[in-house]
Amino acid sequence: MPDPDVHPSPTTDPALAAALARVAATLPDLDLAVSTGEPDAVPVSGLPSALPRWIDEDLALWPGLDRRTAAVLLAGQAAYPIGLTLVALHLAGAPHPFGPDEVTLLRLRFPLGDSGRTGTRFAVRIRPDVGGRGADTGDPALRSLERVLDPLMDAVAATGPLRRGNLQRIVGDAVAIAHLAAGRAFRAEAAARDDALRRLRVHRSPIASPRTGFVAVRAERPDGEPAEQWFVDRAACCRLHEHPAFEACDTCPRRSADDRTARLKRFST
Repeated sequence: MPDPDVHPSPTTDPALAAALARVAATLPDLDLAVSTGEPDAVPVSGLPSALPRWIDEDLALWPGLDRRTAAVLLAGQAAYPIGLTLVALHLAGAPHPFGPDEVTLLRLRFPLGDSGRTGTRFAVRIRPDVGGRGADTGDPALRSLERVLDPLMDAVAATGPLRRGNLQRIVGDAVAIAHLAAGRAFRAEAAARDDALRRLRVHRSPIASPRTGFVAVRAERPDGEPAEQWFVDRAACCRLHEHPAFEACDTCPRRSADDRTARLKRFST
């Protein structure tokens, strides 16, 4: 279980400290903290040097995985906790946009059941005193997402022949999932979905993903009462199912709409 505690540093500004504390109380499983100088933590601005090493580690961990798929997976795996952190912090009252020097990633391993294999995930650490924070204008959450995820995509694209449009759809899907999770936690799901669609449809935004959306799945509970739950209608496939150890996920856009709906109904009751 991730450490749920968030530890504001003595130099954290009061508004950010309050936002961090509220996020810790609202999303206790989010592995988020103020940076304590962890030697393995990499700022988003430093990803060009870290990503090739992480891809090599994943290729060794999962024989048969190709380099392009490993890079795409890393984009989504990093974009979701970053997106969740930034959206949650701004829902909690953080007033200023964050930049790629302030957001750092700590790559952690965890066991995959009894398989003997290990998976990886990212924890986010905030460096509040490195400067580079943007002005408090417009939509600070959108500015944060753009300023942090744009260099993430640039770094991933530089690892191989990856199209920027496809990366934006992968990242856009992760941003939408992050909005959904944050909105549920803060009891503002409908507003969070609207915010996600508005931000992902900003013309020429570096995170624009106009094909990413949301879909409501309706089902009947065992007691006969109707149930409804919203899911992300994804725009891109991560291609993990091309590895023999995995199958396409329930929301994979390569599945038919009927197949996706039937699978998601299990989670709506």
